[in-house]
Amino acid sequence: MRQIVFCVAVGLAAYPALSVGETISIPVTADHERVVIALWDGDVAISAGGGETLLIASDCESREREIVERDGGFRSLRSTVSLPEIVPGDAVVAIRTGEDSPRCNVTLTAPERLDLHARINFSGSITVNAWRGRLQAWSADGDVSVNNHSGSLSVTAMNGDASVSLADTGIDADSAITAANGTVTLTVNPTNVPALRAQARWGDIQTNLDVEFEEVVEAGGTWFATEREGAAPLLTVRNLNRDIVIRSSGP
Repeated sequence: MRQIVFCVAVGLAAYPALSVGETISIPVTADHERVVIALWDGDVAISAGGGETLLIASDCESREREIVERDGGFRSLRSTVSLPEIVPGDAVVAIRTGEDSPRCNVTLTAPERLDLHARINFSGSITVNAWRGRLQAWSADGDVSVNNHSGSLSVTAMNGDASVSLADTGIDADSAITAANGTVTLTVNPTNVPALRAQARWGDIQTNLDVEFEEVVEAGGTWFATEREGAAPLLTVRNLNRDIVIRSSGP
């Protein structure tokens, strides 16, 4: 696998699109604050690591090539494949595909101190492993899986399962998990359960945690919340159509 190392450009000049089987390494400076991945169609897998670099690889569906007529009677064979565009800014690095792009799967390894925004606008799944910073993950049609996470998070699966397991340290700010047409599964350390607020409009709330839930009736519906003293971060879990499962990470 080829590896190409670039210096981060000033402003919003784009890197060349990734070739199949290629990994791009982008140095991360102290000014960088966020990584944004916005794909139209495809899967995203993200993990923490890479030191102070972003490692980005993609695997995109191939498309038929087209014959292009040129001046002087020449013809050229041109690929119609459009691979992810990488746009580095002073504070944000963006990785994106458009509506007319082929389906692309992107694998990213990034420093965990960065804010991470991952979005699938049409169809595809998002998987995030061992992230320690702030996370936003949203898929229009696909599962969102977040494993061994600490830090705040906002997870939304509009037409798929939302599965989140928290690290032993738990969240450090108010967070939310939402699903519309799939199951929500939350796994937490039983000795460090955040304040929970859960609502399943057309499903059940199931848990094996040794905690007490109280019913809270509001104009927006009925919620079940754990009693938690102090100003602990609040984790709001909502499912519009199916079940919520909140379970212990221990025996």
